[in-house]
Amino acid sequence: MPKSNINIKVTGVKEVQDWLREIADTVHDDVVDAVKQTTGEIEQAALRLVPVDTGRLKQSIAKEIRHKGMIGRVKAETPYAPSVEYGSVRQPEQPFLRPAFERHAPKLRRRISKIIDNAIK
Repeated sequence: MPKSNINIKVTGVKEVQDWLREIADTVHDDVVDAVKQTTGEIEQAALRLVPVDTGRLKQSIAKEIRHKGMIGRVKAETPYAPSVEYGSVRQPEQPFLRPAFERHAPKLRRRISKIIDNAIK
């Protein structure tokens, strides 16, 4: 029985690899910008929503960007921040971080989708 051989030659691999590297660099920078923007929006919303008594809790709210800009974090750094956010036996919850996150986090997903869509067009 005779053998059949099929030869396939792929051209342009280097060009495709270069294009993918370029897209990755562009996407990374744009995603970092989107993370920073969204984290800032969450921080501002938390500052608007936080209940104020002495102002100490509000002053403790801060954003933090880590892992080369790929992670954004908004935190309140007073010992009683969890009791305000989630409530306690003596105090009902007065959430300010969760609503801020829930309101603005979906924007990050939309921004990243748009970045990727634009990069591959």
